[in-house]
Amino acid sequence: VGFFANRNHFGTLMLMALACAVFMLRQQESHTKRQSILRLSGVFGVAIITFVVLLVNGSDAGILLFFPVIVASALLYRNVKVPGILLVSGLIVLAAVLAIGTINASALNALLHRNDILQQDRSAIWMTTLRLIATSFPFGTGLGSFAVSYANLEDPMKVTPIFVNHAHNDYLEVCNDLGLLGVSAVILFLLWWGRRAVQIWTATDSLAKLGVVMSSVVIVHSVVDYPARTAAISALLAAALVLMVRHDPGQSASAAEVGR
Repeated sequence: VGFFANRNHFGTLMLMALACAVFMLRQQESHTKRQSILRLSGVFGVAIITFVVLLVNGSDAGILLFFPVIVASALLYRNVKVPGILLVSGLIVLAAVLAIGTINASALNALLHRNDILQQDRSAIWMTTLRLIATSFPFGTGLGSFAVSYANLEDPMKVTPIFVNHAHNDYLEVCNDLGLLGVSAVILFLLWWGRRAVQIWTATDSLAKLGVVMSSVVIVHSVVDYPARTAAISALLAAALVLMVRHDPGQSASAAEVGR
């Protein structure tokens, strides 16, 4: 499963690394056609290696997210401006497709991970989590209390050897743990992130765009998992958000590209 015990989290790390590699290749100077071809070959090589690693790793979410990430990385490489409405709509659709695909992926899971002892049904975990939120709202069950509080609502006849330690949807888990405060924090963060992403992708700040691509991988994957709870990914997410924060919407296009 790579560097982590969780193959999906390793898939997230690989996708974030893919965007970083594309940005680094973009920054290399090319004065001749041969150098430009070498840079593009490097991008294709990194993309192929990443996809092969995801296949070997067996991360369903990683494979599904690979395609939009490679498209976003291509736009980053070309430093293309994207209309804000198209960007936000695309992320919402992507998160919905990932959630629906995860709910209906029992057959795919059985095919790809036939050697696993058991596969937890995420849709069942989400429904139980929603019941838990309903019983504890608006105060929540307390930060870090999910595993204990979740066990109180499990059907004893359906308990398996697999321990449910997280909701496999970080937004639901934050809302469960922190109640109304958690809901407010999630909404405020997503509103800030969406507004900032629109500002960045309608400008020419390629370094800030890298921050958007990297953070969007974690934000979308968090709909079906909890990647930001892994220290390495949370560190990269923090760095990506810093790249977004440092973007100056009023900066001129020519100045934005200096050193980037």
